[in-house]
Amino acid sequence: MTKKYRQKGYEARLHEDVMNSPAWLDLKPTPRALLFEFLLIYRPSRNGKLSISEKTAITRLNISPKLAARAFYELAEHGFIKISKYQDWMNGQAREWSLTFKPVNSREPTNEYMQWKKGKNMNPELQRPKWLKN
Repeated sequence: MTKKYRQKGYEARLHEDVMNSPAWLDLKPTPRALLFEFLLIYRPSRNGKLSISEKTAITRLNISPKLAARAFYELAEHGFIKISKYQDWMNGQAREWSLTFKPVNSREPTNEYMQWKKGKNMNPELQRPKWLKN
């Protein structure tokens, strides 16, 4: 009889419909990697309060500050994440996000990434700064 191997902890996975979407296929590797970092901290009761600072993204993804900032904006522009609470620098709090393809407070996912088209910003309230263009 063989022993079954059981891993501990949660899984960070994406469904096929997300990964085959035009929004996903348009993303560069860095925003894709950042989305998996969000999935690592995701729990159903925590969606809408997911917080990854740019400093954490820089460290975990081993990237530059500019590349980290761009990754957050690209995920938001493509409709995969949505800002739920802005940062509070005075109290050292990073922004809080929700994953649009997961339920928030028992509400159905909004799946904004499915409406994304090239050149369309799915989160217009979160404008990319001029210094971060392209």
